[in-house]
Amino acid sequence: MKADLPDYYESNLSVLKKHHPIVYNTMTESSDLTGEIFLSPNEKLNIKAINAEGSEITIHHAQNPEEEIPLFLEMVPEDSTGIVIHLGMGLGYSPIAILKKRKQIRHLVVFELDPGIFRQAMTHMDLKSFLSDSRLILSVGPDPDIPLLLAPAGRALLLEAIHTLQHLPSFAYNRSAYEALNEKVYSQANSYNMEGNTMLSHGKDFLVNRLSFLTMVHHNYLLENLKKTFSDIPAIIVAGGPSLDKNIHLLPEIKGKAVIICVDTVLPKLLAKGITPDFVTSIDYQDITYEKIAHVAHQSNHVNLICSSWVTSKIPKTFPADKIFWTFTSKGIERWINTTLGGKLATGGAGTVAHLNLISAVIMGCSPIVFVGQDLAFSENKDYADDVVLTMKDQTKVILNNDKDIHRVRGINGKMLPTTRQYYNHKRSFESMIKHTPGHYINATEGGADIEGTEILPLQEVLDIYCTRQYDIQGIIDSTIKPPVCSKNGKLLSELKGTLSKMQKLQKIIKKSNRLSRDVTRELSRKKEGKKIYYS
Repeated sequence: MKADLPDYYESNLSVLKKHHPIVYNTMTESSDLTGEIFLSPNEKLNIKAINAEGSEITIHHAQNPEEEIPLFLEMVPEDSTGIVIHLGMGLGYSPIAILKKRKQIRHLVVFELDPGIFRQAMTHMDLKSFLSDSRLILSVGPDPDIPLLLAPAGRALLLEAIHTLQHLPSFAYNRSAYEALNEKVYSQANSYNMEGNTMLSHGKDFLVNRLSFLTMVHHNYLLENLKKTFSDIPAIIVAGGPSLDKNIHLLPEIKGKAVIICVDTVLPKLLAKGITPDFVTSIDYQDITYEKIAHVAHQSNHVNLICSSWVTSKIPKTFPADKIFWTFTSKGIERWINTTLGGKLATGGAGTVAHLNLISAVIMGCSPIVFVGQDLAFSENKDYADDVVLTMKDQTKVILNNDKDIHRVRGINGKMLPTTRQYYNHKRSFESMIKHTPGHYINATEGGADIEGTEILPLQEVLDIYCTRQYDIQGIIDSTIKPPVCSKNGKLLSELKGTLSKMQKLQKIIKKSNRLSRDVTRELSRKKEGKKIYYS
């Protein structure tokens, strides 16, 4: 029977090489086939394979492999313009059908963890149209780079519906791997979803804030002006997790022996303990953010401020920082502003102020980079350390009393700790940043979630081992920084004038188009009232 089966491998491989070169390389590295091909009673191809537990698994329905198709199509509305994520491919019956039957979807993302199963599909199924479809994003292999893989669909993931489909026989064949994949994909998609909802709800605020800061930027600096300024000097990056209460008493001893960078919510707590951080970070787009630090602003003259471009303008315009530094991502308007100001360094973006802490320490070349108060979990059954502003104690109690909203992560002490999916996403963001930015990272939080890629060390030992030399941190900043990088704003003004001119021309075209469309609509209405039928 096998001798009579068609062999599409070479023709499929040529298409794969053109459209999915990374998967092509995977397939050329191994010639292994998983399982045994057989014909189901309805003459459709199927696969039998033995899983890790020794059980025989049929990769598609034993009687009719195509029975899965209508089940999956029901999960994706016919008029959907969203993203479909397909976990497990088998021979490809349902992914092929989705591309054929759901013409309006933006992308179909297919994960197949077993190259041997994919090779069976390549050999016995005609996949040329499937593989050449521009909407297909394909991953084959046991360890997909999910953020990299989903990046081409990033804009759609932000704004469109996401349909995640689980091919259950694939899960039965390799349950642990597919369940881990499902968790990772869900986490990544969820982060896109949250960002997209924020953009839809507050996009205008982000845009206004980005433009508002242009009125003050000529007095400020780009954070890249401090690039590598503190090479091999430790950085203590302070967040407001519950464990901060355990070792905050050590921070006065560290002052001047490391660069201290804290999130804005923690600033009042540090100042109350006599600790003036070298930098405070702020990214929130809402004006209420300033209330976190308004009551201690008069004590903050010697603190430097690091902001994202979308932060509420109330912070940089009101907070009496010694110096203000700006960071930019590579997205749209930020890239334009950054390059116009002479900037060359773009970051991957900060989901929280704590992430901006890490980004800042990396840019400044600090080593080691030491996490303090970065729990990412409800250590001590609290969300924040004592006296941290704008906490959510009532909401935390509700979450802790409702187990379905709780996610469990391994703590640095080996125990499983309660957390939320949002905190878990933040943890994974830290781990991804650390993975892609080699360096020496220490978790001195003394509680909370374990952050992969960090060395676990109590803060007292960090102080004894790494913080043994005194530095004039502000003196280093002052000697490094020249007059504000944005003070020569001729290029900026020229760019703004040019953009304004283009926008004015565009407004005229839009007004003209509106007039024409009204005339056309009015004329069509008259023709309709005349009950005459016109053909184009």
